[in-house]
Amino acid sequence: LDERPVRTALSQGLTPLSFGDVVVDTSWGFSILSGDTLAIELARRFVARRVLFVSDVEGVCDPSVEGRRSVLPVVTRDLVAALTERTRGPDVTGGIRGKVEAMLAIAENGCDAGLISGLTDGALSRALKGEPVYGSWSKAGSH
Repeated sequence: LDERPVRTALSQGLTPLSFGDVVVDTSWGFSILSGDTLAIELARRFVARRVLFVSDVEGVCDPSVEGRRSVLPVVTRDLVAALTERTRGPDVTGGIRGKVEAMLAIAENGCDAGLISGLTDGALSRALKGEPVYGSWSKAGSH
C-alpha cells in the first residue's frame, strides 16, 4: 500500500478520500480492492479519530423489520450474522455485511467508524467536524 498520497493529504490539512478499485495482483493478475478493506488498513496505519463510509443510504437497516426499515444506530457482531450477503446489484466486495465487518474491525483497532448518507445536506460536513450525524456507528472501545 502506497501511503504517500494519504500522508501528503494529511500533511496539507486535507481529509483523505478513498474508494475501491481494480488493482494489480501478483497471484491473479488483477483483483478488486474493496474500499472497506482499504479503510481498515488505512485506519491501522494512521492515527484516525473517525472513518466515514458515505453511501446513498442513511445507515444499516434493521434486517428483522419488514416494510419501512429503520436504521440501526449501532452496529454489533450479532448484526453481522443477521445480514444477507445479497445486494441489489453486482457487488464483489461483501455488500452491507462486508461494510459492517469493516466498521467493527476499525472500531476494534481504536477508531470510530460510521455509515452515513452522502445525500443528506450537511451530514458529511458535520461528521467530519465530529458532530453527531444520523447513521450507523461502531464506536472505538465498545466491543
